Amino acid sequence: MNIFRHACLAGVLMAAHVQAEESLPSGLVKSYLPANVSVPVTLCDQDAANISAPHYFHFAFTMHSGAGSSFAPMAPGGLNNTPDLPAGTECQTNASVFTSNVPANATDSVVLISSCYVYPPPGGRTCNNTIHFYTFRTPVTPTIVVNPSSTLNLAFGSNPVSRNETITLNPNFASIPIAGACTVQNGATASIATSPIRTDDNGQAVFSMTAGIDTPTPGLVPSATCTFTEQSPATGGASASVPISAPVYNPTIAVVSPPLPINHPGSTPIKVQVSPAYRNVSVHSACSATNGASLAPATADQLTSPAPSLGQTTFTITASNLAIVNPNTTVVPTASCVFSIPGTSPLHTATASFNTGNACSSAFGLQPAPPGCGNP
Repeated sequence: MNIFRHACLAGVLMAAHVQAEESLPSGLVKSYLPANVSVPVTLCDQDAANISAPHYFHFAFTMHSGAGSSFAPMAPGGLNNTPDLPAGTECQTNASVFTSNVPANATDSVVLISSCYVYPPPGGRTCNNTIHFYTFRTPVTPTIVVNPSSTLNLAFGSNPVSRNETITLNPNFASIPIAGACTVQNGATASIATSPIRTDDNGQAVFSMTAGIDTPTPGLVPSATCTFTEQSPATGGASASVPISAPVYNPTIAVVSPPLPINHPGSTPIKVQVSPAYRNVSVHSACSATNGASLAPATADQLTSPAPSLGQTTFTITASNLAIVNPNTTVVPTASCVFSIPGTSPLHTATASFNTGNACSSAFGLQPAPPGCGNP
């Protein structure tokens, strides 16, 4: 098909569009571009990858009376062609379309864009693939819809979750940049893989959204919101959002080492585990001792560790006077430390107890009893 035949095809399509818009060439979508502005467009023909001839694109405009149109880049000599691309090149990535003086709500300013080849050699021109059919429209006031719009639910202890979100403009304006951005609360994470993305001829842009939980706050709900917004100066900046949520983080705590009760004085590392396991969760220690015993934690508050000891932290407790000498054998020291997670409801705790005793008690097993125990 040569340029003259292409012009004939364009005329047929324009007539069909103006008269009734009842049919379109197979595979084409009736789409829109903002009028009276410069619009960047990416032009691609996948078939070009397998054709050993230079490749270019042809623009066929039909405009409202008095309206102007142009595009870039334009090949030397005009003819509404882009410059030739090397054989095997699929896309013209830096093209732009310009229009002016298109009246509001007009529907008779259109452009057909075709994929063409320098064939047959050395100077033939063949346009065998019409790839875009755009109507220039003003004002540009599309609505925006995100699908799926349901809440993305997160589970504690699981890996981050990814989900594709399809953004659709109605009417289906093409080449409108859509930006995605996320806000997070209480330890959730959320991100958009690529942003912004321009809509295709269906008025759609597909985003990959990933969300997870990093450092949840006990007693609160890790949550996030990802919002997708039109960014073209020609549009009204409409947006649509997707909520992300998890249950209330209400972890438990347990002592994992050493075996309990602890039966020796001096410094003892006590390791506790928070479940579900996350890093940077605050753990509080409170120790108590009676009847002469003494316990001293090195620190009262610590944060749990990242992997490989995820959700764990170790408190060093120094114990003294766990065994006393008192003739009154009913007097026995007590010593224990309680580890808790602030913010949990009810307050989740774990207790590490210490063996204590009175050396004067027969249960202590000293023979003979220490001198301070008095007469047997």
